[in-house]
Amino acid sequence: MAASLTDWEPALKEMYTTKDVACLAFKKHVLLGVLPKERSGGDYFVQPIWTQAAGGASASIAKAKTNGYASKISKLNITRVPMFQRVAVNAGLMTAGDRTVESTIRVSKEFDQGMKSLADKIEKRLFRSGTGVVGRVKGNTTIAGTRIFLTDKSDVFNFAIGDIVRFATTDGGALHAGGTSGTTGATVTGRSVQGGYIDAGTADLSAEQQMALGDYIYHDGDAADGGTNVCLAGFEDWLPVNDRSTKLAASFFGLTRSTRPEDLGGVYLDASSGGGGPSDILTQLVQDVDTNGGDPDWIVAPVGFFTDLTKEWTNTKQQWQNVTVSGKRGALVISKLYPGIQAFVAGRNVTITPTRNSPANRLYALTRDTWTIRHSGESLPMFANEIVGGDMLRLCTWNASQTDLEVESWLAGYANLGCERPGHNGVAKIPSI
Repeated sequence: MAASLTDWEPALKEMYTTKDVACLAFKKHVLLGVLPKERSGGDYFVQPIWTQAAGGASASIAKAKTNGYASKISKLNITRVPMFQRVAVNAGLMTAGDRTVESTIRVSKEFDQGMKSLADKIEKRLFRSGTGVVGRVKGNTTIAGTRIFLTDKSDVFNFAIGDIVRFATTDGGALHAGGTSGTTGATVTGRSVQGGYIDAGTADLSAEQQMALGDYIYHDGDAADGGTNVCLAGFEDWLPVNDRSTKLAASFFGLTRSTRPEDLGGVYLDASSGGGGPSDILTQLVQDVDTNGGDPDWIVAPVGFFTDLTKEWTNTKQQWQNVTVSGKRGALVISKLYPGIQAFVAGRNVTITPTRNSPANRLYALTRDTWTIRHSGESLPMFANEIVGGDMLRLCTWNASQTDLEVESWLAGYANLGCERPGHNGVAKIPSI
């Protein structure tokens, strides 16, 4: 639904400062901002994975010749997936509030907010899997109600008021059809970060949406629905934790990874039921990635883990320094994108960044230059109207239900994530905080 005069009435006819919005898409989005990005067109991009260097060295020249072998390289043919965002504003509202003397906030800033929103969705998807799952119904949920408790409290950040959600019994399985209400999808009406729940539907989600305990939750339009993945192949695909052995045994862009689970699926540490405090878990993960040949230089941690780690280090006098991390957009280096700390861990200087977008029970030790976000178009995300038609805004197509003109802009992203050395990266399953 387009933004209307009623929605924006409190902001009209006031003065405001014309401060530019800096780095709409990348700022505060740690993965989207910091991971290398590369423009890549064509039908798909080919991602080579180096698993083993050339070998067969010998003290005997004859044996060195006979037993020598070439580097081992696997190949993935990775397709990009689309993400769309439409922003529309009533034309009367645009003309009434697009100057600083007329509005506390210029109405055209609505399009900036759309860019931020799409970037935020891409950021969240980079942590998850291509099936599109964004949460799971916790066992203490009353299914004949409207409040859904989530198994991971941090998943609350995946939902906003107005989102439409759907459910499936398995991750990537067929979606439930609508029930007695006749609708396929429930609208989110509330959420609580502290409570770890969202509210959706009108009276009875079991009857209305066939929701059951343990169901997987999706945004409408994002689910694989029992077919090919439609979302970004994020960390949960590249460095799987849930159903790890099953995922490694299945085809991943044409490659089965179970024969070399660490080299092709990343180093995995299960610290969910022990393994010491935050410092012990972090040290062990960095050490394990180092042992597998990686050069981990970047730690991505959920906020709770990061907070407990700094508390522990304060008590033990472990030294660190505050830093800001930078990212690259093509040849352009964008500085001060995200705050973090730098410390010496297991023989490595690592930068540690907290994020609310990571699942609460994941800790990542990454070799940053092994990753690339490949996208088509000039940027990710992009104002699609500008790329295709030359103008960011246009009058939207008329339909019989309209009572006034609307100005719209389409934003889009066509991308996927690639990694040339998964084995030089690691993930730990940690206790949720």
